[in-house]
Amino acid sequence: MSLFQLSQKYYAMSDGGYNVNTGLYEKGDWEEYDFRGTVQSLKDKELENFDVAMKEKGMIRVYSTTALPIITSGIETSLGALVLHNNRYYKLIIEEKWDNGIINHYKYFGVYYKDSLT
Repeated sequence: MSLFQLSQKYYAMSDGGYNVNTGLYEKGDWEEYDFRGTVQSLKDKELENFDVAMKEKGMIRVYSTTALPIITSGIETSLGALVLHNNRYYKLIIEEKWDNGIINHYKYFGVYYKDSLT
């Protein structure tokens, strides 16, 4: 059972592939997933640790007992999870795993990505 009982949504892109009819690579589609956790906007003190561009876009933190995919290598084709918060999408960029023997969980940081996936 998760300590975090609020139902949240994240989106991840399915694998793309080679289209044999056109000869082109096609991106995958956005797929919706549910997880239990809490999503909060970052406050002034926490924002001090991040660069100005991220601060100006907007940032969130996520707590969950569920492991979520995060962006890898800054490559747009491997976005990881996009978490929906206040009708905006945030890409998860940092994962901190907390194994303290009492409440094992993950803490994520996300930066604003865009308002719509279409």
